Amino acid sequence: SSSGNTGGPGGSSGSSSYTLSGSFTADGTKMTETDGLYTSGTKDVSAVYVTNGGDLVLTNPTIETSGDTSSNDASSFYGLNAAVLASSGSKVTINGGSITTSGSGANGAFPTGTGSAIVLNSVKIKATGGGGHGVMATNGGTLTLTDVAIETTGANSAPLATDRGSGTVTATGGTVLASGRDSPGIYSTGVITVSGTTVTATNSEA
Repeated sequence: SSSGNTGGPGGSSGSSSYTLSGSFTADGTKMTETDGLYTSGTKDVSAVYVTNGGDLVLTNPTIETSGDTSSNDASSFYGLNAAVLASSGSKVTINGGSITTSGSGANGAFPTGTGSAIVLNSVKIKATGGGGHGVMATNGGTLTLTDVAIETTGANSAPLATDRGSGTVTATGGTVLASGRDSPGIYSTGVITVSGTTVTATNSEA
C-alpha cells in the first residue's frame, strides 16, 4: 500500500500518514527515456516514482530534488521523499547521469518491497540534506551498483544503506564518500556486498 502509519514501535506522537508519489510516475508500465530532466521541489514528492510492477529505463538523466520529508522514519523505512523510488515489485535501471538531493530525508535511489529493484550504472549521486542517504533498500528491495560515485554531506546520511525489513545492496567499483556526523560509508541492517569500491567517511565509521 502506498500510505500508512509511520509511527513504528513506540511511535512518534501523533503519527502522520503519508502518500508515496512522484512528479514523473511509471505505474505498471514499461518506459524508456533518454536525456530527461526530472525534478521535484515539493515536500514528500519523489522526482521519479515507479510502482505496481513498472519497468523504467533512464539513460543519462538529470534528477534533482529539493523538498524536505514530513517523516524521517517514513523516508528511511518506505522511501518517502526519495529522488528515485521503486515500490510494489517495480524496476528502475539508470545508465549514466546524476541524482542530486538537498532536502531532509531525501535519499537518492530507494527500492522498497520484495521484487522491487534499482540498477545503477556509472551514475553520480550527491545528497546534502540530513538523513539523505545515497542509496537505500528496505523490506526486501534490491540495489545493484556498478561504478557509481556517491557523496553525502548531511548528518545520519550513510551513502550505502539498508533499513527496515532488510534489503540487498551489491556495489562493484565506484566511490563512496560521507562527511556528515553519524554518517558511516556503509550502514547495514540487511545484506550489503561491496567489491573494489573506495569507501571514505570523515566523521563516522567507514
